[in-house]
Amino acid sequence: MRNISAALALVTCLWGAFSAFQYIRNPAHAPLTTADRHQYVKTWTAGYHLEEIVHHLRVEADRSGSITLVSLLQPRLIHLGPKIYLNDDPRIAFIDIDMHTTDARQQLGDLAAQRPLYMALDAEEIVAFSIEQRFPELERIREWRNPYSDMAFFLYVWSP
Repeated sequence: MRNISAALALVTCLWGAFSAFQYIRNPAHAPLTTADRHQYVKTWTAGYHLEEIVHHLRVEADRSGSITLVSLLQPRLIHLGPKIYLNDDPRIAFIDIDMHTTDARQQLGDLAAQRPLYMALDAEEIVAFSIEQRFPELERIREWRNPYSDMAFFLYVWSP
């Protein structure tokens, strides 16, 4: 019984190591379940380029002295990631805005009057909230694409 347990443990560890190595080497061809492939590789933004986005926001805060980063009332990675990684930076104020409200544009304008206003969004949010049509003052300044799908992150600045 002990030998069977040891063999099963060894096979499990080897399979885990093989899977991890494949995921690191080539995520698109790693042995993942459909749900994991969806979340971590293909159809969602999956965190690709999140480190670059956080770095870019730090650079903007350095340049401006302080910035406001607006997030939508959505628990999506593009909003959660910067809040987690930039939480200790006093130069960055985090504000959540409900984009369904009729006064969202006015709220953004009021915030932008205080200090530079940035908004990080993913491709699905831009379409769902008609961001570029409803808020012509938002200028797209950067984009980061998922290397395995059409998903992307975008960074906007309020430029009246």
